[in-house]
Amino acid sequence: MENEAPIVVSSECSVLLERDVYTAMFVTCPASLGHVPLGNVEIRWKRAPDENEKLEDEEISEEELAVSFVSTLPQLDIQQPNFLVDINSASSCILGTTFQLKINIKNTTTSRQEVAFSLAPSENIQCLLSGRTQGIISILPESIHELVFNVVPLLTGHVRIPQLLLTSMRYEKSLCDAESFGYIYVEPEKWITGLEDLGSFVCSVFSIFVSTVKFHTIKKEKVPN
Repeated sequence: MENEAPIVVSSECSVLLERDVYTAMFVTCPASLGHVPLGNVEIRWKRAPDENEKLEDEEISEEELAVSFVSTLPQLDIQQPNFLVDINSASSCILGTTFQLKINIKNTTTSRQEVAFSLAPSENIQCLLSGRTQGIISILPESIHELVFNVVPLLTGHVRIPQLLLTSMRYEKSLCDAESFGYIYVEPEKWITGLEDLGSFVCSVFSIFVSTVKFHTIKKEKVPN
């Protein structure tokens, strides 16, 4: 980062009172693993001028009175995560039909790992889930284990997908949070959503019926007495 152009974190001046703390934020995107240096930061500060106090030497500007110092930021230790979790499900479905919830867990370590899974408790049951709701799976090094569940929604609208708790047995840490599962949009039953198609079908049948009646009426008028 030393060869890159300097990054201006904040160009605005902030007035700090006694015991105030100045905080600034910047974003960096490391492109490699390991120890990543963040470079140096330069801080410029000066005392706020007093209205009743005048500069003894008018040739000295306020900019020259600013004090600056350079501080080295600590390095970042970027490590590859031990597990990669990919959650796949449909974005929408029809009420009463089944959709699949697939969870792929990849073990990126060089040793065998065990992961415990269980269905998170919920007061408001919005979906039914079939299959094992708790257990322990073993994943070989650099391998992927897939969990597949069949889910049936019980309500229409935006319904929360059943949440599973995934915990590493060795590290005793959760692999994903509850918000990772998200929601699915559940539409009403087919006969309700297909009212427009049913209406067009009825109109088509009615048109054929009217045409048939007209044909028989014309044919009957041509028959001689």
